[in-house]
Amino acid sequence: MSNREADASGSAGWLTPEKTIFSICAALALPVVYFLTERLGTITYPATFATLAIVFMPPFVYRSYWPDSYDMPRAAGWGAVAGTVVAGQLLAIIFLSVPVLGGDGAVLLAFAAVVAADYAVARFVIGSR
Repeated sequence: MSNREADASGSAGWLTPEKTIFSICAALALPVVYFLTERLGTITYPATFATLAIVFMPPFVYRSYWPDSYDMPRAAGWGAVAGTVVAGQLLAIIFLSVPVLGGDGAVLLAFAAVVAADYAVARFVIGSR
């Protein structure tokens, strides 16, 4: 049974594990985006691309490739860990590449690298189980 089928059949009400993960990741994205806009001095790229990666990558991986369907507390924990990992990857790449590429270039590079790497890991490592 896929996560989509499990969520549709086993959830009571509108709150599903995927929506829980999305909400947790959105809450994690706020301080990261604030920190990046303060540190880099620009708002467009850090706000847009960091938010897209942190908020949408973990629920996508959970729904599409994660082999287990969790209840709400475990889904919230999974979302917190996955969102923190994505945020950490973004921040690490941004701060390593800012001296060379500047703020906007570093954010764009980090977004492309993190999304591509996380998608590849989800598809070829987790998805093959």
